[in-house]
Amino acid sequence: MKTFQLILLFLIACFLSGCDRDKPVSNIPEKKSSFQKIIFTQPQSESTITLISETECEIANRGEILLAEYSRQDNKLRVVTRALGQASVTYLEILPEGLRDPSSGKVYLLPEPLIKFREQMRIAQEAEATRQRAELERIRKEEEDQKARKQEAARKLLESKTPTTVLATFSCPHEFANPRIPNLQDIKVTDVDVTFRNHYGNRVYKIWYGYVSGVERANKYVMIAFKSRVQDCDYESSMLIPFDTEEHRATIVQEVNKAIAAWRTRFPEQASHPGD
Repeated sequence: MKTFQLILLFLIACFLSGCDRDKPVSNIPEKKSSFQKIIFTQPQSESTITLISETECEIANRGEILLAEYSRQDNKLRVVTRALGQASVTYLEILPEGLRDPSSGKVYLLPEPLIKFREQMRIAQEAEATRQRAELERIRKEEEDQKARKQEAARKLLESKTPTTVLATFSCPHEFANPRIPNLQDIKVTDVDVTFRNHYGNRVYKIWYGYVSGVERANKYVMIAFKSRVQDCDYESSMLIPFDTEEHRATIVQEVNKAIAAWRTRFPEQASHPGD
């Protein structure tokens, strides 16, 4: 609605700026002659001022018609209205296109300028409607693109967590004499995660490469450092996997780091947001 009002004001301003103020204004007869009715229409509200004789005019607004007297004074029209015994005087500027009320800024146009104004208004409204349709289409496409990006991100995330290939498996002895724990430490390296048994609680762990921040040797262990995210907060943790020989530890660290590097190359978006 505001856009429509701005367009309306702009077109009226164009009409006024296009007026040649030095051009004689002859739409109001100065001398008595065979009089022809002259109608001035206010484009915004369809209110009219109709000169019905050389001295009388009718002012129509919202279905009510008020009879008034008028006279011409230079380039102004002096309009006198009476109500309840009180007279009221309004001066309207006479323009080539019609009349203008300087107190309110309202313009009353002659039939030909009114037709031209309405055509310009129609063109402006069509242009505005086209702009709005284009804006709605842009918003719709943007929402569709955003939805597609989210779906693609979800698909990629799922793919980055779904193992398809076992790259290496190890079963190596360790020094911990615990009857609850097998003598051999098993570890499986896939293209998306690493699986091993915790030697303290005899529990199997699977760690996604998106969580892993580092894999290295630590004394008689292979240490896997990783992140976990809880309520948008990252927490650092680590797991120690015992292996009896330096050769085993070095081989395992090398294989796991190689798998992680390949995963990060394959899934750069997930690698840049660890813990998601």
